[in-house]
Amino acid sequence: ITVPNSVTSIGNNPFAGCSGLTKIMVETGNANHDNRNNCNAIIETATNTLIAGCQNTVIPSSVTRISSNAFYGCSGLTSVTIPNSVTSIEDYTFYGCSGLTSVTIPNSVTSIGYRAFYGCTSLTSVTIPNSVTSIGNNAFYGCTGLQSVVLGSGMKAIYYDAFRDCTSMQSITCYSMRPPTTIDSNNQTNKAFETLPYSTIVYVPSDYLTYYMIHDLWGLYDVRSLGAASVHTDDLTVTPHQTTVDITWPLVANAASYDITITSNGITVCTLTFNAQGQLTNIAFRAPATESARASGQGFQFTVTGLEDGSAYSLMLNAKDAAGNVLRTFSQDFSTGATAIEEVNVDGTMKPRKILEEGRVIILMPDGRKFDANGRVLK
Repeated sequence: ITVPNSVTSIGNNPFAGCSGLTKIMVETGNANHDNRNNCNAIIETATNTLIAGCQNTVIPSSVTRISSNAFYGCSGLTSVTIPNSVTSIEDYTFYGCSGLTSVTIPNSVTSIGYRAFYGCTSLTSVTIPNSVTSIGNNAFYGCTGLQSVVLGSGMKAIYYDAFRDCTSMQSITCYSMRPPTTIDSNNQTNKAFETLPYSTIVYVPSDYLTYYMIHDLWGLYDVRSLGAASVHTDDLTVTPHQTTVDITWPLVANAASYDITITSNGITVCTLTFNAQGQLTNIAFRAPATESARASGQGFQFTVTGLEDGSAYSLMLNAKDAAGNVLRTFSQDFSTGATAIEEVNVDGTMKPRKILEEGRVIILMPDGRKFDANGRVLK
């Protein structure tokens, strides 16, 4: 496409769906538009706004704004780097860019708009910088290839369906000290992650883990610590519940790793390995635990889930140095079988709960509906 000098105005979304577009030129002398630095994009000269791009676009550092719909339906776009001069990603900016595999968002950006990355099915990971405070509704809706998301410390609000149908999601890392507010179309909570697999692991700052674990939405997922928590204890503490056990252990001088083994009737149920900072590095479940059994926790405080109700277990913890030599050993026997606690909201309604049923972890909703760890409805 070549834009001649006679063109004085270009409306919104001018080349939507032109997935094969590879070259955009603006004739020299056009007083209103240019494509400086051979960027293969149309830039509104007076405002430094990129208003239309194509699959080979390079965004110049002189651009201060990328208008809505700029890359709408550009399925040939595979990667994009947004310069530090841009402060927001507007509505529909990369809508339907199904070939987009990589996007770099700078710290200058403070918000991501409505359906900004809707349907970017090839995008596998995205990092939202600390400067971004909100993600608009439907922003990453239908990004079926998205496996990991990092949310910066400035994140405050994630609007409804922002990550809906991100069915391949494996992990969300959130550095915010408090769980970001999740808002639906009626200003109600809990809709931002609609249909997100319940097997998704959420990594959060250690000292704020509890806030996420008790949150109505974030707490539905497998919440884990980014690092060691501020735990001070002189000995091993084991607190069993109905199908879980809370484990707390002390810092051992010169320890490079910690190994935990849980057995039942001489059979190994699970083994867990932690590094020197108390971060989980390996987990293996064996019979009689099921494949859906998981562990979650923070640093030197950890919770193992998926145990059998009313069963006896033995736990052994070895602190080892870098060469694998055992520095200190802890052991304790325990039995599950505590009564489950029914959690309620302020209005008296029941909260969703993780329960163990027929050997697998499921999500029980207040209305009686059941979902497996991947968010599929169970009959």
